[in-house]
Amino acid sequence: MKISMWSHVRAPDTEALLMFYVSELEIFKVAFDYGMGDYLLVSVENESLGLQISSCEATSDSLRPIFTIAVSDVVSLFRRLKDFRFLSGAGLLSNNIFEYPAGKSMRLRDPGGNIIVIEQPIFE
Repeated sequence: MKISMWSHVRAPDTEALLMFYVSELEIFKVAFDYGMGDYLLVSVENESLGLQISSCEATSDSLRPIFTIAVSDVVSLFRRLKDFRFLSGAGLLSNNIFEYPAGKSMRLRDPGGNIIVIEQPIFE
């Protein structure tokens, strides 16, 4: 059985979200442009993982999703992003890589205020 995971991410400025996930993080690519600022993104490492990006008014933090994305090398990604100047308005929330028994992770806030945990689990 094949399992796919698609998270819905919303923000007033979807172009900033697109810049963050595709150009700055470099872990997603545009699969489809629906027009009017709505996009379907897929992971460059696993096309079973994707994001649906839609425009909406700002919402409270309690209504925002917090989701985790697994990557093959979180340390290299963290090193690249640590001093990165995010033009999209996003930001790195972690000062260091967090190591725990199941792997390593870091946290970011996207331009819409959504929190993303990017991890490298020890299991595949």
